[in-house]
Amino acid sequence: MKSSPRKNKVEFFEIHPQTIKHLKLGHPWATKDSFTEKFPKKPSLIATTDKNQKETWIFINDPDHPMVKARHWGDYSNSKIKITNFWNDFQLRLEESINFREEQKLFEERQNYYLAS
Repeated sequence: MKSSPRKNKVEFFEIHPQTIKHLKLGHPWATKDSFTEKFPKKPSLIATTDKNQKETWIFINDPDHPMVKARHWGDYSNSKIKITNFWNDFQLRLEESINFREEQKLFEERQNYYLAS
């Protein structure tokens, strides 16, 4: 199954069952496989689904990475996949990450730190 259209014309890409299993265990990426081969060839937000189209997620597609082809962004909703909402969400996540690290007083231990969530 390459992709399936939904009511709102969003193209959904099926992801590998192992990717779903690992996603549910907290691993936020889809690695190179026969499913990710069908992803768009340019970086973008993509809607993904399971085989039965019962569960859906948003991933950030990364076609240039040799192994990690997409990274989980969040659960799918039609409003979240719009690019303007992505940047608002990105800014909020970045601010929360910085605030969390400041609360942990990590800047006292080092002059830099990774921002990832």
